[in-house]
Amino acid sequence: MPRRGGARGFTLIELIAVIAVIGAAALIVFPRLPSVDELLFNSDCRKLSGLIRYLNETSYSKKKFYRVRFTPGQGTVEVEESRDGYTFIADGETSRGLVMEDTSIEEVVLQGAGTINQGEVAVVFAPGTGAEAFNLHLKRRERRTTISYNPYSGKVKVVQGYV
Repeated sequence: MPRRGGARGFTLIELIAVIAVIGAAALIVFPRLPSVDELLFNSDCRKLSGLIRYLNETSYSKKKFYRVRFTPGQGTVEVEESRDGYTFIADGETSRGLVMEDTSIEEVVLQGAGTINQGEVAVVFAPGTGAEAFNLHLKRRERRTTISYNPYSGKVKVVQGYV
């Protein structure tokens, strides 16, 4: 139908066609976007692996001992420091620890003590030697991730699933 007197705009059919195309594109793209929950879990894993890496490097450079306390079944990590390796205090820049909401530490696997899934687990980072090798198994709903610390290389690795 011809337009009258210079009227400008889109017809209703053109608008419906554009909305249909945008809707179809959204249906294709939306399922591929990671959920907020997945992003939060990945963020918690990166924060914890970064903290472990930081404590390993700082124990070497500042000649301090750091004790990290993990509580399986919860998402809290506490850090204490010491100059002599005997008296630990929650003081300094790392004492704030880490709280992961909706992410829990299911178990800690220590090279010398085996699998621990209850109580509290303390790992000490010593200057010059680091800490003993360990794996942390993290869980958030159905997702599971392993954080592995290798004292020989000082590397911290994050792997999807349990290793």
